[in-house]
Amino acid sequence: MRCVIKGDAFGHGAVPVARVLEDAGADYLAVALPEEALQLRRAGIKTPIMILGIADSAWIAGFDENDITATVGSFESAFNYEKSMTNSICRMQLKVHISINTGMNRIGLQPEDAADQITQIKRECSHLQIEGIWTHFAEAGSEGDSGCFTAGQYEKFQNVVKQLEERNVCFPYVHCANSDAIVTCGEGVLSGTNMARPGNLLYGAIDYSKYGITLKPAMQLKGRIMMIRQIKAGESVSYNRTWTAERNCLIATVGCGTADGWQRGVSNKMEALVQGKRVRQVGQLSMDQMMFDVTEIPEVMSGDIVTFVGRDRDEEIFIKEHAKLVGTGTSELLPAVGKRVPRIYMKGGVVVEKTKLLEQLHLNL
Repeated sequence: MRCVIKGDAFGHGAVPVARVLEDAGADYLAVALPEEALQLRRAGIKTPIMILGIADSAWIAGFDENDITATVGSFESAFNYEKSMTNSICRMQLKVHISINTGMNRIGLQPEDAADQITQIKRECSHLQIEGIWTHFAEAGSEGDSGCFTAGQYEKFQNVVKQLEERNVCFPYVHCANSDAIVTCGEGVLSGTNMARPGNLLYGAIDYSKYGITLKPAMQLKGRIMMIRQIKAGESVSYNRTWTAERNCLIATVGCGTADGWQRGVSNKMEALVQGKRVRQVGQLSMDQMMFDVTEIPEVMSGDIVTFVGRDRDEEIFIKEHAKLVGTGTSELLPAVGKRVPRIYMKGGVVVEKTKLLEQLHLNL
């Protein structure tokens, strides 16, 4: 299994997540940038790592030394990699996986030319070790005609693989299934491959309950109430006075905002949990603070925990709820969680790691 931990492991923290996946026996890790791969190597991660995008040739000479696999995303990129390896007088071969564009139209060789181009790359690029071939689905988890489109992408991909097999060009790794495809297509896209690429699926960040799959989100996102004030009917809250109280109410100020990754579009829409009850956010989000109407919780106090994502008593909120409010997906909101938000990692209910800032301050949370 190739575990996708790009974007700081979707906001969860690339190094701690990589350690867990390595211990669990992941065959491969996948990131987007060379910097992300080197961060993992410097942290002691030994599992093979693949770059999903086309890397600048300046990085290539050092990839073989760090066991980092590059993506050949165009015919030209293969020869750029070869030139970089030749100029650096490398003794080792650079491992590469070749991407096939079957409909995403982002990177990848065109399927009608791919077999010829890969044959030429294999013949002329002696410094490249072609270890795998892959494609990426555009809408495997969408409704409507997505099934037909995904099936068409898979067919194009398999045709390229078969053409190459007829030329005795085979690969240790053949992969195309992302999280949505693993769940919604199953054997339909796995039968002709030998590796899958889960991303969001790893973090329990998508609701697959209609497919009979129940996931537990890996992340809980919480804050604390800084203060509580009573306001009168007719008074407004926050910038631009976008919310006005229709009754006397209690307003709780929480110390987080857009600088922590929240989008301003959730203003006056999102909910959170306080003492196991849902409360509505009111007023425009600011950079560092947001407010909630906690009138229905008369026993509320400063210092109470506010749960944005996760469980509090019998209630639970998922990141997907917030994503729907701004018309986006969980894979956009999760990586946006700001770096100043402390990360506390737990295993079996016990804290096993904290972000460096917490460690240095010896905070007991």
